[in-house]
Amino acid sequence: MINLAKMADDAPLYIVHLSNGLGLEYARLAINQQQKVWVETCPQYLLLDDSYYQREDGEKFILSPPLRASAELNKLWQGLSDGSIDVVATDHCSFTWREQKQPHHNDFTRCPNGIPGVELRMPLLFSEGVMKGRLSLSQFVSLTSYQPAKLFGLYPQKGCLELGADADLVIFDPQQSVSINDDTTHDACDYSPYSGLSCQGWPVMTFSRGALVSLNGQFTGQEGAGRFIARKPFKL
Repeated sequence: MINLAKMADDAPLYIVHLSNGLGLEYARLAINQQQKVWVETCPQYLLLDDSYYQREDGEKFILSPPLRASAELNKLWQGLSDGSIDVVATDHCSFTWREQKQPHHNDFTRCPNGIPGVELRMPLLFSEGVMKGRLSLSQFVSLTSYQPAKLFGLYPQKGCLELGADADLVIFDPQQSVSINDDTTHDACDYSPYSGLSCQGWPVMTFSRGALVSLNGQFTGQEGAGRFIARKPFKL
């Protein structure tokens, strides 16, 4: 894709779901040559590895790209630290384990592909990145908010706290420790791929356009309060 983008009049390229160090090295080569390439990875590629497929419930972790060897995790963390990776994002496939995944335990070709996890994106990155010294707070904000807003045409209304921007805030308590289990999240799924992991630091308050919409895990907003935002065309 990097080569094709270069041939196509150096078209800007956003790489999603990077899962390994070899791909990262190729992206670095292109970036160093001033090619317009941006890279995204996901929490699962930073925290989970292919040993999960050896578990009895390994079908829970069927996704694309698949989980990689444990050695790849540190390469991606290094990419976050040195700025080679621009965004940590995730999609959210809330296929249920008991009804949709487990029945196809012996045939992965019939098992729904994808995992849940959007609610845990920021807590996991805060805990494993900021609290463990892999990322600064500024890097955390850039990876989860500032860079996505700029790349996807939502800046400066989103992604910053400048005058006139939406007052969107997430406040973390770094002293709060939470053990993730299958009942931790609020999605319509019966499992979490991160069940058994512990988060040091947890979001306790969320504001949307200055209004408190979540307090200690409970929704406090009003139905219908959301607003559609038309994205601006991509520009450097």
